[in-house]
Amino acid sequence: MTQYNTERVFRLLTSAYESADLWRTCRDNEVLSPICQQVNRNASINDIADKVIDHCRCHMVFKELLRIVNAQRPRRYEQFKGYLMTSSDEAMLVPTAREQGGLRDLILELAEWKSIHNNSQRLVDVLGVPVDLLTSCRYRLEVALLDQAVDRWQESCVPKLVGVPDKWRLQYAYSPILDTLRKETSDIEDITRHLCRIDSIDTEFKMVYLRLRELRGTLWEVLTIADKQIAVLVETMQNIIKE
Repeated sequence: MTQYNTERVFRLLTSAYESADLWRTCRDNEVLSPICQQVNRNASINDIADKVIDHCRCHMVFKELLRIVNAQRPRRYEQFKGYLMTSSDEAMLVPTAREQGGLRDLILELAEWKSIHNNSQRLVDVLGVPVDLLTSCRYRLEVALLDQAVDRWQESCVPKLVGVPDKWRLQYAYSPILDTLRKETSDIEDITRHLCRIDSIDTEFKMVYLRLRELRGTLWEVLTIADKQIAVLVETMQNIIKE
């Protein structure tokens, strides 16, 4: 009789989803929706994943859960696929080629998240300069500071931000926040156009200032998620190697 390895399913869920995404996935699926009555949408990813595991164990719906994960997070599911089910016969088998490939993919994804972390950190630092200069202009316009902000934005920020995250050429790492970052960096030309014609503290100034702060905030979020993903991947690989 084939059984599901709940510890490995737990690892799959916590590495494939952020807490809000997993909660919404449960809410939108008839089989999993009762879970949302047992756990708050603001709960941690570990708490939500625990409830999902308990629900699937009690109602024997692991197959439906994994079908959903495969549809929503196919890359991550493929990496874990060879580890999710256990049986008395499988316990004696050495890792298959697919399992070895899954570990290889995890290593490649780890490398990409480390690159995302480093790139995001550099962008946060670079973008902080014009944002700080504009902050100084919020209540009293300083033409010299405004000119410096425009220069630093055009010379230091724009060349590094254009095409992010697509120019990072990611194949394994993914999070919805990268889609948000892509949308915001696609507006670089529009931000530059508005920034260059600011000549007073008005609605346009506030709009550009808030957009730059929002972009920096998104980069901080990318950085934070990269930290979490790196920790999860390292732990996952260590556990796979031990097994």
